[in-house]
Amino acid sequence: MAVPNIVMYFEHAFDILKGWPNPAAVDYAAKVDPAVSFFPVYSGRIVHVNAAGNFEPGCVGAQMPILMIPSQSDFDVTNLSAGGANAWYPVSPTQKMSGLVAIGGYEVQTTEYDKTSTYNINDPLHAPVEAQITGTDKSMAGLLYNKRNWPSGNTTAVVVYTDNVCGIISRAQGNNALRVPVISFWLVYVPCATATA
Repeated sequence: MAVPNIVMYFEHAFDILKGWPNPAAVDYAAKVDPAVSFFPVYSGRIVHVNAAGNFEPGCVGAQMPILMIPSQSDFDVTNLSAGGANAWYPVSPTQKMSGLVAIGGYEVQTTEYDKTSTYNINDPLHAPVEAQITGTDKSMAGLLYNKRNWPSGNTTAVVVYTDNVCGIISRAQGNNALRVPVISFWLVYVPCATATA
């Protein structure tokens, strides 16, 4: 596993505005599947659980959307020691990450969305899987889109019941308290009948 350039934690992240933690929180823990073609899968991206019980970016068909809490490259996930005076020995190097399951009552903000689009309150959101993206760079998988702007997509809007919808925009888009562009949305689970959308 390659170590990426160090980025500030808030550059690829999400924040929970409402609903978590609480006694009825619905979350899930797994590793990112080794077949995922890019590294890292960042905090604030949408993933699903595959047949092997691992996370893969994006959702199609009836796959349940899960919002990643840590990034795949976070030190508490990779257990990679910084070395030198700040070195440590991993206690529990499982490389599992956790995520919020879309059936929970959450309103969240994320940095992980298509920044070429304009988002309006009540826009449905879709997170494409790697198979929906053409070319060798699949790193847009798991980002949130209100239009099908991903490579191989088009400019038409995401449609409820036609696309797997994992969120609904809840507030006007803007910057968070750290001046990073974010969208705010409610996590939802609206599957579609097509296993590829």
